[in-house]
Amino acid sequence: MIQGGFQTGRTKTTKIPNKKKKYLFIFEIIVFTVLTITAIVMILFGKDIFFQAEIMKLHKDIELFKREISLYKYKYRYFPGDDKFATSNFKNFEHIKNGDGSNYIGDNTVVSEEQQIIRHLRAGGFMKGDPDEYPLHYPSNPYNGVYKFTYKVFKKGDNKYKSNVIVVTRVPKDVAAKYDEKFDNGDLNSGYITFEIDKDSKKKNIGNLIIKLDIY
Repeated sequence: MIQGGFQTGRTKTTKIPNKKKKYLFIFEIIVFTVLTITAIVMILFGKDIFFQAEIMKLHKDIELFKREISLYKYKYRYFPGDDKFATSNFKNFEHIKNGDGSNYIGDNTVVSEEQQIIRHLRAGGFMKGDPDEYPLHYPSNPYNGVYKFTYKVFKKGDNKYKSNVIVVTRVPKDVAAKYDEKFDNGDLNSGYITFEIDKDSKKKNIGNLIIKLDIY
C-alpha cells in the first residue's frame, strides 16, 4: 500500500538455511580450536623457541667473525688488530694504528689491539662499519652485551698457553651451558668454549662466554 508517496510495510529478512548455519557453526568451532591450540603451544613452547633462536643467532655471529678474521689473516698475514703493517695497508683512515705482530690480539701495551681489530676488519671490507668511528662501538650481541676480541691464558694440566678468543659479554649462564652443550663438550670449564661469571654485574649468573679462535 502507498500512502503519501511512501511505501509502508515490513521489510523482508533473508533467512539463513539450517544447512548453512550448521557449516558456519562448525567453521567457528574450528577457528576457535586452532586459536586455542596455538595459544597453548605458544605458552608451553614459545619461550624455548625464542631461546633456541637467540642461540642460533649467537652461533651465526660467532661463525661470521671467525670467517672474517680468518680471511683477513689469509690476506694480510697477521691477525686484524695485531697487524703491524695496518697503517700501510689502510692509509686513508685517521684512527687505524699498527699492532705489534705478536700473533696475539690485545697484548700490546701501547695500542688497544682489541679496538684496532674492529677498525682493521672494517677498513679491509670484512666487517660493516666506519673504521674511523670515534668513539668505537663494539658489535652488539643478542643479550644486550657486545662481542670483543682479545687473547686469554688457559691451563692444560700443569702447563699454561695463550689463545686468541671471542668474548661475548652479558650472557646468562644457562644460555652459555646450552651453547656449550650444542657446540662443544658440555663442560663450561674446559674445551673450546668456556664461561666466566661477571663479578661486577648486578644480576646473578651473568658473565662472559669465551670462544677460542682455532685460527693459526
